[in-house]
Amino acid sequence: MGGAHEWTTRCRRHPGFVRLRHRRVESGPNGCTQSLLHRAIDERDELSACFLIRSGCDINSPRRPGPDGEGGVEAWDGMTPLHLACEAGLDVVVQTLVEHKVNVNSKDSESRSPIHIAITSKTSYRHQATAQSSGT
Repeated sequence: MGGAHEWTTRCRRHPGFVRLRHRRVESGPNGCTQSLLHRAIDERDELSACFLIRSGCDINSPRRPGPDGEGGVEAWDGMTPLHLACEAGLDVVVQTLVEHKVNVNSKDSESRSPIHIAITSKTSYRHQATAQSSGT
């Protein structure tokens, strides 16, 4: 199967899209349960992530353990899509989440807020520095 963007395109054309977009339908890292938004962020697919956010997906839920309790650290870390987008330095996704009233004060399992993740990961700053030094 293709990336999250291809999947969302197929879902959009499906007559039951309204029902599908709110359901947790993905198996994530180590078998945890995640939304398509989590998957799009994991794949650094900003276009699909923003589409899902604008389409009304659940923007505040963390990944969860799979049906039989599987999922590894990802299933228990409590990181929401905003945490993941901050960690990945996906500034457009972060901005879209904030515009759609995401809970910016949510805490992960280590009591870190998304802004804490953004500051400690410094991913977006590295991306900006790389873009500036390459002349783009």
